[in-house]
Amino acid sequence: MPINKAASIRHRVMDQCFRNPGRKYFWEDLADACADAIQEIEGKSVNISRKTIYNDMTFLKSKPGGEAPIVNIIDNGRTYYTYEDKSFSIYNSPINPQEIDQLKDAVFLFSRIGGLKQFEWLQTIIPKLQIAVDDKIDSKIIDYESNEDLKNHHLVQKLFEHIRYKRALIINYKTFSDEELRVEFHPHLLKQYNSRWFLFGEVPKLRREEGIHPVNFPLDRIQTITTSKAKYRKNKEINYKDYFEEFIGVTKAGTKAYTIKFKVHESRYKYIASKPIHISQKFFKQIDETDWFASSINVIPNRELYQTLLSFGEDLIVLSPKHIKNKLTEACNTMAKNYR
Repeated sequence: MPINKAASIRHRVMDQCFRNPGRKYFWEDLADACADAIQEIEGKSVNISRKTIYNDMTFLKSKPGGEAPIVNIIDNGRTYYTYEDKSFSIYNSPINPQEIDQLKDAVFLFSRIGGLKQFEWLQTIIPKLQIAVDDKIDSKIIDYESNEDLKNHHLVQKLFEHIRYKRALIINYKTFSDEELRVEFHPHLLKQYNSRWFLFGEVPKLRREEGIHPVNFPLDRIQTITTSKAKYRKNKEINYKDYFEEFIGVTKAGTKAYTIKFKVHESRYKYIASKPIHISQKFFKQIDETDWFASSINVIPNRELYQTLLSFGEDLIVLSPKHIKNKLTEACNTMAKNYR
């Protein structure tokens, strides 16, 4: 009997859920995951019943459905479903030569990454990939900047897994003023900036009561992390790639972007031209026949912006807007006073 498109989507999603070792899927979770996939692919909202989920599992366990090794496990009086053999998939098929080459490339890259101690778990995967693709690992040829002494760098691996397996968390966090906070947190993204790691996601209470979203926590300020029984809230609104293009660093301080015009001395402009301050940076143009070259960026001002501009010292001068220029002038005057 032919399978309709919605059933095909449900079967593929359920297969992925049953293979997931990091999460327990009760029938409601399976229904939600299938509904989300149908919404994304078909563009329509559906409610999936318990009967539909059970019928799908019966079919998947049958010979026409792939003889899936689905088992039910009792957990605190409730039943969740998983594969007895996590390596099983109803879509298992031999990989082609091109895919083998791509796996070799992946092994080659992973085996040469140095400095990322927080991803040591990759080293346990590499030997298995080696055997699978018959590749050899040579010495490391890539080195990434890292700060192994930074507090809580070991949390990166755990948080990566929490995001990967869509787990809600309870985070105990200490601010720079030593205020201790305990929040329900739904992690969406890990981002490294200036050798520090930041965790982005949603704090439902802050979003509901103060409209703050997203929230980011520097990992070195996190005290403890535990999993929550709350249903995980997926990120359905923020395209983080676009989000970070609006400002420098990790702090979005407002919504209004400004075109910041500046000039750079000839001794530094080629450096800044080759390594732009921001993705919006315009091409440099020489100012008349002087030793200065002008450009501009369009960003939302924040602390990281001022730190970046000040880092070039006397070789960079902001021309406008006035309030940005005044803030930098004030900072320079304070620095001069401190050094006197």
